[in-house]
Amino acid sequence: MEPLLTVDEVRGWITEYDNGDVEDLKANKQLEMLINVAEGYVKDACGAWYKDTEALKEKSKFIMLTLINDWWEHRGFIHETPRMTMQQRQSLQGIILHIQLGKPEVV
Repeated sequence: MEPLLTVDEVRGWITEYDNGDVEDLKANKQLEMLINVAEGYVKDACGAWYKDTEALKEKSKFIMLTLINDWWEHRGFIHETPRMTMQQRQSLQGIILHIQLGKPEVV
């Protein structure tokens, strides 16, 4: 199954990605792992139809990019750094609910 996002799409979204670094290959492998985890999360949360239409794909990509960006920025597990804000969390939960409501048999 082809992933919904590519490493290049994620690199364009992440705010602190350092292009041209010798660690690019290592970072790309880490980003591929985050893409897989984020897509699995969206699929588990929303159901297998999370990418049935272009509108659902765009919503799912937004959720994935937001999750990946948060995970990337906090990959050092520094406890002093605030995690995803409540506003971000509520926004993603709202989008997930919207996707779920697209298939009433799930709710």
